Amino acid sequence: MSTTELAPIKTGSRTWQVTVNSLGEFRAHTDGLNDVTASSYKALADQAKVKASQARVSVEVPYVRFTHRNGSFRSGGDRQPVAVHGTATGIHGSNGNVLARENGKPQQLSYGLGEYYRPFEPDDEARYLEIMATMHALHAEQEALRQKYEFERGLSRTVQNAVDAAVAASAEGGEDSAQENYDQDGHERS
Repeated sequence: MSTTELAPIKTGSRTWQVTVNSLGEFRAHTDGLNDVTASSYKALADQAKVKASQARVSVEVPYVRFTHRNGSFRSGGDRQPVAVHGTATGIHGSNGNVLARENGKPQQLSYGLGEYYRPFEPDDEARYLEIMATMHALHAEQEALRQKYEFERGLSRTVQNAVDAAVAASAEGGEDSAQENYDQDGHERS
């Protein structure tokens, strides 16, 4: 696909290099920001101005996210849930991540990673943390029961072993003896 360079677009102190391809798609590029695309030069210039102005804007949007102390629930870390309070300050110009500060430290929050909420009232936050702790305790209990009663080799393998044993027993003339090798849950008896 061929491209043609057009006159650059200037937005404040930035200069955007502009190209158009054989399909009529316009693209503008400048260092430090994501490229912008549009179907016309004018629309491209408008988008470049918006993108450049977003890079200069600073805001303060408070949020809270809930996590676990010393690692995640699944990684085996301390399962005590905690609330992390932060302030989103803008959008990173080149990768689109949310810029934020948590506990005085700068962060980049990727889209789709975690759930962020408006700050909770103190009583609601305490209750939310309590519910999280209860849910994690129940999950651990559920996992212990699941492991206790799951088939050691899976259902299909257990049934296949029972069928093989029944066939072998009937070949030896003792159909009932094959059934006696397995309990009601399909575990082989010792």
